[in-house]
Amino acid sequence: AQNGAETRLFRNVRGVPGLRVRLAGPPGNPHGIGARVNLVLAGGAGDGPVREIAAGSGYWSVDGAVQVLGGAALAEAVRVRWPGGRETSVPIPEGAIEVTVRYGSEQSR
Repeated sequence: AQNGAETRLFRNVRGVPGLRVRLAGPPGNPHGIGARVNLVLAGGAGDGPVREIAAGSGYWSVDGAVQVLGGAALAEAVRVRWPGGRETSVPIPEGAIEVTVRYGSEQSR
């Protein structure tokens, strides 16, 4: 929107879509509020930036439960550190646009 002028729409023609990460948390916390999510970079290059899942950050606000992480083309897995300290690591399938990480999955440690 513009103040005092017609609405304009811009299209990002060079944008690279990120990887959507959806958490399926434990009973009582289905969206994984408080969990920390990051990408594990391929070839042992380390970890990508960390995102923390929050319920809201201000008066009457609600944050989205699905995180979009950029740089997924350089990553091999998604790591989640759940509230309480349990970690889950899930490989990213080639060509994936969304990954769901479940609390208590077999990749947990």
